Amino acid sequence: MVLLAISDTFAYFNSLIPIILALIIIAFILYTIYKYFWSKKRGALLKSFALAKGFTYLKSFSPFNDAPLLPAKMSDILYGFKKDLPVSTYPWMDFGIFNQGWGKKLTNFMKKESELGELLLMDFRWQVSNAKSSNVITNTLIIHSVKNPLSKFVLDSRSVFDKVGAGATDKGINIDSNPGFSKKYLLKGDNETAVMKIFNKGVLDYFAKNETFDHVESNSKYVLFYYYQEPIKFELVEKVIMDSTKIMQLFTQN
Repeated sequence: MVLLAISDTFAYFNSLIPIILALIIIAFILYTIYKYFWSKKRGALLKSFALAKGFTYLKSFSPFNDAPLLPAKMSDILYGFKKDLPVSTYPWMDFGIFNQGWGKKLTNFMKKESELGELLLMDFRWQVSNAKSSNVITNTLIIHSVKNPLSKFVLDSRSVFDKVGAGATDKGINIDSNPGFSKKYLLKGDNETAVMKIFNKGVLDYFAKNETFDHVESNSKYVLFYYYQEPIKFELVEKVIMDSTKIMQLFTQN
């Protein structure tokens, strides 16, 4: 009797497998449809916002040489296939993120001149693959030009580095004067003295006290800001522009 009951139980669960698979497929289809219409609606809102705020706007922009290369080592798969070839002659593209992945494309490209200089906002779509899977990643990027060159630096959220196990070994620049900042962020730069002139007390306090960007990077002529996540919601676009502008103002205060 026990064996019969167990057999009946297995038969019952086996009969549910097609239903479960069908529900998973339906859920995936509904999610894909939702993402498509969410993207269309967000794009329309961004276009209206851009034109109202004095930006030029391009729905799609792809200035990339997109020939895929194999990763130099397996650890590169985490961040995408690294390329040594220049991706563009645009100076605002001289950042590591543009050298990652393949299938790269810029959408909702916005650009205008501000009091601080050139201001750009865009969604950067790129793809990373390994032997088992392929993922499409989209980051919303904010880029500011600088009137006077800044020393090169890279600032990353420690929470992101902890997730990939990199934060424990990469110490970066030691900032004893602001433990709140050091606990949240990892700061790196070849010229430590010059970088610390940029990261004055106002900058350190701002990052220590506010939940802001996961990644900030200077290539000396431009500063890049972004979050390690899907495209930011339209409702937050104006806020991230204001946040990045505030940080740029703090960077240039001596």
